[in-house]
Amino acid sequence: MISQRSLELRGIINQELEYQGGILSGGRKSKIHNNQPQWSIPDDDDPFAWTARGKMTLEHRAKLKSPTWFYPNFIMASNLIVIAAKPNSGKTTLAIHLAAEMVRKAKRVFYINADVGASGIEFYQEHADTYGYHLIAPDFVNGLTPTKILVHFESAVKSNQDLFGEVIILDTLKKFADMMNKADLKDKLDRFRKLTARGATVILLAHTNKNDNENGEQVYEGTGDLRSEVDELFYLESNKRDDGSLIVTTRIDKSRSKVKELSFLINSEREVTLSEDSQKLQEQLRIAKEIETDKEAIDCLTSLLSQGDSNQKDLIDGCFHNGIPVRTAKRVLNKYNDNQRELPTLWSITQGDRKTKIYRLVS
Repeated sequence: MISQRSLELRGIINQELEYQGGILSGGRKSKIHNNQPQWSIPDDDDPFAWTARGKMTLEHRAKLKSPTWFYPNFIMASNLIVIAAKPNSGKTTLAIHLAAEMVRKAKRVFYINADVGASGIEFYQEHADTYGYHLIAPDFVNGLTPTKILVHFESAVKSNQDLFGEVIILDTLKKFADMMNKADLKDKLDRFRKLTARGATVILLAHTNKNDNENGEQVYEGTGDLRSEVDELFYLESNKRDDGSLIVTTRIDKSRSKVKELSFLINSEREVTLSEDSQKLQEQLRIAKEIETDKEAIDCLTSLLSQGDSNQKDLIDGCFHNGIPVRTAKRVLNKYNDNQRELPTLWSITQGDRKTKIYRLVS
């Protein structure tokens, strides 16, 4: 006898689990309706009979692609990736460099720029034509909007085609999702995730908040779902040099692949070069950022010392009267003297009467 519960489960499975071939493990073929075979559960009323549909097989494994780098140590194929940075930090320039490089390994690369203005479209078009990737600019094509682009993505997913080798770069994410609306952002990320499930690689360029966190690190603009839903999250730390070039270093916030922090040089002509000595550039960037953090105290101490040599107490008092905390003034005095090797020397120290430290500005 088949139990009542078995009959109920049979009805559920017959409605929801329709196969084109094969039989549930231990089950048997039931009646065919509308020329579609349906399959019943085993007579022993196994509550886990449904797992046969999701069981991993050698056939499934054969369809999986081996891990493939589209950009070594940075962009892993079929991943959902976010690259976040502040304005004017080289984000878009790096994105088109990645597009040009990935053309060599990917099937097609689509760079979708929903942020470009009329003054910049010619440069991007020439760059895309030169390197062989596809530039999509919704603002310059009648009837093409970010919403319609998302609809096209859904169609690609529903087509059941293998999308491996298709690379999509969205510039920027905020043009396609409400970053502060938790439900909307998650919905859009779910759509991008479905593309990667079909094999596509999706790279989302994002903005960061105006203010850094308490550790002086950038924080992406948007709700917490952004970090939790993606495979990789990178921040771009940049520093402009005196010759107009830009040092851009990737900081890894989250990763599911064996990515590495990389450094790039962007010259005044927007040409990008991967640095062979990434560690050295990262150190330069760290020092530049540290100097920027201490700038107010450095400027005050430099101004005071430009009037002549001075002892530590007078310098700290002078900084305090200019709104700089005592602890900050002491820290900066100790960081940029000639006893330190990592940071530039801004003032030297000599010993005065009663072993008092006398500071002198270094030209």
